[in-house]
Amino acid sequence: MSRLGQSRDYVLADLEPGVRVFATTRSAGASAGASVGEWASFNLASHVEDDPDAVAENRTRLCQELGLQRVQWLNQVHGIDVLCADEETALTVPTADAAFTTRRGLALAVLTADCLPVVLLTDQAVGVAHCGWRGLAAGILSHLAEAMPGQLTSAWFGPGICGGCYQVDASLSEAFAEAHLSGAIGDDEADGKVRLSLATVAQNQLRAMGCERIEPSNCCSLCDERFYSYRRCATTGRMATVVCRD
Repeated sequence: MSRLGQSRDYVLADLEPGVRVFATTRSAGASAGASVGEWASFNLASHVEDDPDAVAENRTRLCQELGLQRVQWLNQVHGIDVLCADEETALTVPTADAAFTTRRGLALAVLTADCLPVVLLTDQAVGVAHCGWRGLAAGILSHLAEAMPGQLTSAWFGPGICGGCYQVDASLSEAFAEAHLSGAIGDDEADGKVRLSLATVAQNQLRAMGCERIEPSNCCSLCDERFYSYRRCATTGRMATVVCRD
């Protein structure tokens, strides 16, 4: 079950011994900006026009506070490419929207500000995926699960926009026709819009893959101003969801 960290406002998950899973919030960082909008203050993304030195400082603080030696960052493009991460790839920033590793001590991170971050565990590997509607519709979770060695054991959903807040064009329902959509779209269609639950789509897909343990953080990035939200403010930072097997 998710809880808040004590040293900083991290969202933590207890999935299995020896595996650390957490998501960051906006608090106590080096980035400037308005109190709710822009980058203030623990922005970890280098692609949102924030001061590069501030981003570097925030990433350093993240590693120091959590005792991380190496972090695999990704250039995310709402695709379905999956990276097999190791010590060499961690020196670069490959283009992918999911990553997994069998290496102990190597942390994997995805950046979000409304999209759903999903951590997957097998008995041999850890993985994480950046799940917007495009990636979910295209099968990013199945691509990640199939790439990871071992039996899928559990999943955790980090902070993302909730189904009550996320309005999308009604035409998007066609994109999810084969994406285990049942229960994911609300009934309150109006002005060509419907409400979509990314978490429900992800949960249905993972259930179909045989994953029995799925734990949501129940944190909405738009409802809760501790988190960055692109829909709250288009100029904004990004949280990181991180998994590492020690």
